[in-house]
Amino acid sequence: MFVFSYRWTFNDAPFDPSGNDGRIAIQPGSGTLIFAQPIARDEAYYQCEAYNVVGVALSDKVNLRLGSEFISVMIDSLDAVWSVVSVS
Repeated sequence: MFVFSYRWTFNDAPFDPSGNDGRIAIQPGSGTLIFAQPIARDEAYYQCEAYNVVGVALSDKVNLRLGSEFISVMIDSLDAVWSVVSVS
């Protein structure tokens, strides 16, 4: 079994979530991008790159657009699938 590492892009530029006051993180082991309390400046196209010694796989680009109800967002690293937790 091969271990993957993960990198993300923000509007096609390298993205490091560590400079976002702890609001954005990459889930260890899965590469999932997690937004806690996303804000307007987080709106963008995101893409994940999963890589290891064998090669590289790219997710589809996903467009993060916010509505007033969203409190957290998770983007799955391999499938670029959104999981959204909202306030009723």
